[in-house]
Amino acid sequence: MSEEEPVRSPRQGKAHGPAEFDDTARDRISGSTLKTYADENASLGTVLRSIYTQTVEESVPDEMLDLLRRLT
Repeated sequence: MSEEEPVRSPRQGKAHGPAEFDDTARDRISGSTLKTYADENASLGTVLRSIYTQTVEESVPDEMLDLLRRLT
């Protein structure tokens, strides 16, 4: 790694979509054996984010809310 070209995570800098990398990361992996793993990791990350979002957006069942009210 050189100081001229800092390594950035996908979350630093501008907003990225679920499977996007910054240009320097994409350049480093294109044509290498790591591309397959990077593509698989990006796909897995997209699926995990989707499952997490669905879980967070689920409503809390009335029975659970009732139990929580009883505890307070």
